[in-house]
Amino acid sequence: MRRLALLLLLFLTQVVVGRTTEPAPDLPTGKLDLQGIVISRVTTAEAPFKPVAGAEVRLEGTSKVTTTDAGGSFKFTGLMSGIYQVSTSKDGAQARATVHLSESAPSAACLVLTPAGTTMWGLTPLGMDTVYVALNQCQQGGPDPGPFLDPNSSPGTTLSYPAAVVNEWRDLLLERGELSPVDFGKQTPVTAALNSFMLLPPENPPFTGYQPLRFQPVWLAFRPDGKRLYAACSDQCIRFFDPAVLKPAGSIPTSDSIVTDLAVSNRYLAATLMSPTPGLLVLDTATHQERKLFEVPCGQPQAVAVVDQSFLVAGDNGILCRLDAATGTVLGSAPVGSKPTSIAVDANRVYVVNSGSGDLSVLTYPDLKPAGRLRVGTSPRKVAVHGNRVAVSLNGTNQVALLDSNGPTLLSTPEVGAGPVGLAFSRDGSLLYVACREGGTVAVLDGRTGVLQYSTTPQPLSAPFGLAVHP
Repeated sequence: MRRLALLLLLFLTQVVVGRTTEPAPDLPTGKLDLQGIVISRVTTAEAPFKPVAGAEVRLEGTSKVTTTDAGGSFKFTGLMSGIYQVSTSKDGAQARATVHLSESAPSAACLVLTPAGTTMWGLTPLGMDTVYVALNQCQQGGPDPGPFLDPNSSPGTTLSYPAAVVNEWRDLLLERGELSPVDFGKQTPVTAALNSFMLLPPENPPFTGYQPLRFQPVWLAFRPDGKRLYAACSDQCIRFFDPAVLKPAGSIPTSDSIVTDLAVSNRYLAATLMSPTPGLLVLDTATHQERKLFEVPCGQPQAVAVVDQSFLVAGDNGILCRLDAATGTVLGSAPVGSKPTSIAVDANRVYVVNSGSGDLSVLTYPDLKPAGRLRVGTSPRKVAVHGNRVAVSLNGTNQVALLDSNGPTLLSTPEVGAGPVGLAFSRDGSLLYVACREGGTVAVLDGRTGVLQYSTTPQPLSAPFGLAVHP
C-alpha cells in the first residue's frame, strides 16, 4: 500500500510539472484578421496624411509584432473576437488605437502618428513651426461672408476647419478593412473668425484651427524657448499664454498707452508704448513681476528689438537708440529714415523699415554705423531676417520685398494679399508667412525665392495682423 501511494504521488508530481513547464499559447487561435494602416498627420499642403512605411506595430499584451509595408498597411491573423489594443511608433512619434474585433462587424485600425513635441488642438497639430496669427474683427458690411466663429464663444473652445486654398486634398480612412479616399471638400471653411488666434500648421494647412478670444489681439511674439506666447491687445493690455493651452496665463496692463511693437527674449519682454508719456515697458519674462518704464530719446517709440543685453528702439522722430537692458542707459543712437515701424537684427547688422520714406536703413551692430539704405517700395511696414534673406511687407502695393542681405540687394517683389503687415520666416528659413490685413489671408511664400506656395481662405470680416512662428 505504501509503495502504491508513493507511485501515485510520483505520477501526480510528473503531471503537475509537465503542465507548468509546457509553454502557454500566446492567444487562442481564431479565424479573424486585424488589419490597418499607419499614417502621418503632418505632411504636405496637398495631402493632410501620408502612409508611413516601416513603422513597428504591436498587439499589446501579446508577443505579436509586425512592420508596415510600403503603403503603411499591416495585418495580424488568426485572432478571436474581442477588444484589442494596437500601438505603433517610428522616429519618436507614437500612436495607439482600440479595435473591437468580431465576425459580425469586422474592424480595422487607423493609427495616426503625431511627431514628437507636437500637441493636438482638436485636429490641429501645435508645436514647432506652427504659425500663430492675430485675427481681429473688421467693420461689418457688404455681402454675407458665410460661416463664422461666434466672438462670444468661451476661450478654450476647440474648433478646426480646412482654411487653406489647396488642390483636391484627401484624407485616408479605413472603412471595414478597406482604404477609402474621403473628400473633405464639403466641409465649410471659416470665413470670419472674429477676434481669435489662427493656428496654421504650415505642412498641413487644411487643418488650420481657430481659438476664439474675448479681446482683440494685434501683435504677437514668442519667447525663444517656445514656452510663452505674448499678445499685445487693443484693450491696452499685454496677455501671455501657454501656446499649447491657449488660455491667458496672465495679463499686463499698459494703462493709457497703445503698444506699437513687441519683442521678447528668454529674459525680457519689451513693448514700445505710444502715449502722452511714451516709453519702453520692460518686464522679466520669468516672473512678469519686475516692471520698468524707460524713457527713450526718439519721440513716440514705434519699433523695438531685443539683442543680447540691450534694446534697440526707433521712434517717430527718425532716431534709432540702443539702451542698456538693465538700466535703460542710452548706449548709442543713429538717424534712420522717416517714420520707422520695424526692426530686425542678424549677427552684425540692424535693419530698420522706414514707412514714411519707403526705404530700409542698414546699420552695423553694436556701434550703429550706417551700412546702406535701400528703396524697397510704398508704405513698408514690417521686416524679418533669416540667414542672408531679408523680407519687408509693402502695405501700399500688396507686395513683399525679398532682399539678399549681402549688399543688401533687391531680389524680387512678389504679390501677396491686400494690405500685408506682419511677416515671419519659418525656423529653417524655407518659408515666409505674410499676414494680409485687408485681404483676410495669410500668404505662404518660398523663403528663398519669394514664389507663392499657397494662401489661406479669405476671411472678409477678419484682419490678420501680427503673426509669430513657434520656435
